[in-house]
Amino acid sequence: MGRISKNPFQIHFGKIFYKQTFGYWVNRTKYECLLAHRWVWENHYGSIKEGLDIHHIDGNKDNNDISNLEPLSRSDHRKEHWNDRNLRPICENQLNKARPIEWLKSEEGKKSVSDKGKEIWANRGYHTIICENCGIEKEFRRWARFCSKACYMKWRWKNVIKPGLIK
Repeated sequence: MGRISKNPFQIHFGKIFYKQTFGYWVNRTKYECLLAHRWVWENHYGSIKEGLDIHHIDGNKDNNDISNLEPLSRSDHRKEHWNDRNLRPICENQLNKARPIEWLKSEEGKKSVSDKGKEIWANRGYHTIICENCGIEKEFRRWARFCSKACYMKWRWKNVIKPGLIK
Protein backbone atom coordinates (compact mmCIF):
# COMPACT_ATOMS: atom_id res chain seq x y z
CA MET A 1 0.00 0.00 0.00
CA GLY A 2 2.24 2.86 1.20
CA ARG A 3 6.00 3.07 1.13
CA ILE A 4 7.98 3.50 4.34
CA SER A 5 9.47 6.96 4.71
CA LYS A 6 13.26 7.25 4.91
CA ASN A 7 12.99 10.36 7.12
CA PRO A 8 13.48 9.73 10.86
CA PHE A 9 10.87 12.38 11.72
CA GLN A 10 8.21 14.72 10.37
CA ILE A 11 7.43 18.23 11.62
CA HIS A 12 3.86 19.54 11.54
CA PHE A 13 2.79 22.84 13.12
CA GLY A 14 5.76 23.02 15.46
CA LYS A 15 5.64 19.41 16.72
CA ILE A 16 8.06 16.62 15.84
CA PHE A 17 6.53 13.22 14.97
CA TYR A 18 8.38 9.89 14.83
CA LYS A 19 7.42 6.80 12.84
CA GLN A 20 6.01 3.97 14.96
CA THR A 21 6.08 0.25 14.18
CA PHE A 22 2.35 0.31 13.40
CA GLY A 23 3.03 2.84 10.63
CA TYR A 24 1.63 6.07 12.08
CA TRP A 25 3.64 9.18 12.92
CA VAL A 26 3.37 9.94 16.66
CA ASN A 27 4.43 12.67 19.07
CA ARG A 28 4.52 11.20 22.57
CA THR A 29 4.88 13.21 25.74
CA LYS A 30 4.37 12.27 29.36
CA TYR A 31 0.76 13.44 29.18
CA GLU A 32 -0.42 12.85 25.61
CA CYS A 33 0.06 10.90 22.42
CA LEU A 34 -0.62 12.87 19.24
CA LEU A 35 -1.07 11.24 15.85
CA ALA A 36 0.34 13.43 13.06
CA HIS A 37 -2.66 13.11 10.72
CA ARG A 38 -5.09 14.13 13.51
CA TRP A 39 -2.81 17.03 14.52
CA VAL A 40 -2.67 18.30 10.92
CA TRP A 41 -6.47 18.07 10.59
CA GLU A 42 -7.07 19.89 13.90
CA ASN A 43 -4.69 22.70 12.93
CA HIS A 44 -6.53 23.23 9.64
CA TYR A 45 -10.17 22.68 10.65
CA GLY A 46 -10.36 22.68 14.46
CA SER A 47 -11.26 19.88 16.84
CA ILE A 48 -12.43 16.53 15.51
CA LYS A 49 -16.02 15.65 16.43
CA GLU A 50 -16.64 12.63 18.63
CA GLY A 51 -17.01 9.41 16.63
CA LEU A 52 -14.99 10.58 13.61
CA ASP A 53 -11.69 9.16 12.40
CA ILE A 54 -9.25 10.93 10.09
CA HIS A 55 -8.63 8.77 7.03
CA HIS A 56 -5.61 8.79 4.69
CA ILE A 57 -7.27 8.93 1.25
CA ASP A 58 -4.35 7.30 -0.61
CA GLY A 59 -3.76 4.76 2.18
CA ASN A 60 -0.21 6.04 2.75
CA LYS A 61 0.31 6.79 6.46
CA ASP A 62 3.48 8.73 5.57
CA ASN A 63 1.45 11.27 3.56
CA ASN A 64 0.00 13.60 6.19
CA ASP A 65 -0.74 16.42 3.77
CA ILE A 66 -4.14 18.01 4.42
CA SER A 67 -5.26 17.20 0.86
CA ASN A 68 -4.79 13.49 1.67
CA LEU A 69 -6.94 13.55 4.80
CA GLU A 70 -10.69 13.26 5.23
CA PRO A 71 -12.99 12.69 8.20
CA LEU A 72 -15.01 9.45 8.23
CA SER A 73 -17.34 7.95 10.78
CA ARG A 74 -15.75 5.03 12.64
CA SER A 75 -18.12 2.66 10.88
CA ASP A 76 -17.24 3.95 7.41
CA HIS A 77 -13.54 3.96 8.28
CA ARG A 78 -13.69 0.29 9.36
CA LYS A 79 -15.52 -0.60 6.16
CA GLU A 80 -12.83 1.21 4.17
CA HIS A 81 -10.06 -0.87 5.80
CA TRP A 82 -11.98 -4.13 6.23
CA ASN A 83 -9.76 -6.07 3.79
CA ASP A 84 -6.46 -4.36 4.72
CA ARG A 85 -3.88 -6.64 6.34
CA ASN A 86 -6.33 -9.53 6.14
CA LEU A 87 -8.52 -8.09 8.89
CA ARG A 88 -11.59 -9.90 7.59
CA PRO A 89 -10.24 -13.44 8.21
CA ILE A 90 -8.99 -12.46 11.67
CA CYS A 91 -12.39 -11.10 12.69
CA GLU A 92 -14.25 -14.08 11.25
CA ASN A 93 -11.95 -16.54 13.06
CA GLN A 94 -12.53 -14.73 16.35
CA LEU A 95 -16.29 -14.83 15.84
CA ASN A 96 -16.17 -18.55 15.07
CA LYS A 97 -14.29 -19.20 18.33
CA ALA A 98 -16.94 -17.49 20.45
CA ARG A 99 -19.17 -19.85 22.39
CA PRO A 100 -22.92 -19.36 22.61
CA ILE A 101 -24.10 -18.14 26.01
CA GLU A 102 -26.33 -21.22 26.39
CA TRP A 103 -23.26 -23.47 26.22
CA LEU A 104 -21.44 -21.39 28.85
CA LYS A 105 -24.44 -21.75 31.19
CA SER A 106 -24.60 -25.53 30.72
CA GLU A 107 -22.83 -27.93 33.11
CA GLU A 108 -20.34 -28.83 30.36
CA GLY A 109 -19.55 -25.17 29.72
CA LYS A 110 -19.16 -24.33 33.41
CA LYS A 111 -16.84 -27.31 33.89
CA SER A 112 -14.78 -26.37 30.81
CA VAL A 113 -14.32 -22.77 31.99
CA SER A 114 -13.50 -23.93 35.53
CA ASP A 115 -10.92 -26.46 34.29
CA LYS A 116 -9.31 -23.86 32.05
CA GLY A 117 -9.06 -21.39 34.95
CA LYS A 118 -7.48 -24.04 37.20
CA GLU A 119 -4.98 -24.93 34.45
CA ILE A 120 -3.99 -21.28 33.98
CA TRP A 121 -3.60 -20.78 37.75
CA ALA A 122 -1.48 -23.95 38.12
CA ASN A 123 0.88 -22.86 35.34
CA ARG A 124 1.20 -19.32 36.67
CA GLY A 125 4.67 -18.51 37.96
CA TYR A 126 5.67 -16.86 41.21
CA HIS A 127 7.14 -13.39 41.47
CA THR A 128 8.76 -11.59 44.37
CA ILE A 129 7.28 -8.41 45.80
CA ILE A 130 8.60 -6.02 48.42
CA CYS A 131 5.90 -4.91 50.84
CA GLU A 132 5.29 -1.16 50.66
CA ASN A 133 4.66 -1.00 54.40
CA CYS A 134 7.27 -3.19 56.10
CA GLY A 135 9.75 -3.88 53.26
CA ILE A 136 9.62 -7.69 53.58
CA GLU A 137 10.19 -9.71 50.41
CA LYS A 138 7.55 -12.32 49.70
CA GLU A 139 6.63 -14.54 46.75
CA PHE A 140 3.14 -14.37 45.28
CA ARG A 141 1.37 -15.94 42.33
CA ARG A 142 -0.57 -12.74 41.84
CA TRP A 143 0.34 -9.08 41.75
CA ALA A 144 0.45 -7.50 45.23
CA ARG A 145 1.74 -4.39 46.97
CA PHE A 146 1.65 -5.67 50.55
CA CYS A 147 2.71 -8.90 52.26
CA SER A 148 -0.55 -9.19 54.23
CA LYS A 149 -3.89 -7.56 54.91
CA ALA A 150 -2.51 -6.28 58.22
CA CYS A 151 0.34 -4.47 56.42
CA TYR A 152 -2.12 -2.97 53.96
CA MET A 153 -4.30 -1.65 56.82
CA LYS A 154 -1.26 -0.17 58.63
CA TRP A 155 -0.12 1.54 55.43
CA ARG A 156 -3.63 2.83 54.79
CA TRP A 157 -3.92 4.20 58.32
CA LYS A 158 -0.61 6.09 57.89
CA ASN A 159 -1.18 7.37 54.32
CA VAL A 160 -4.89 7.88 53.73
CA ILE A 161 -6.89 10.79 55.10
CA LYS A 162 -9.21 9.48 57.75
CA PRO A 163 -12.84 10.63 57.67
CA GLY A 164 -13.87 12.86 60.56
CA LEU A 165 -10.37 14.17 61.23
CA ILE A 166 -10.57 17.05 58.73
CA LYS A 167 -11.78 20.39 60.05
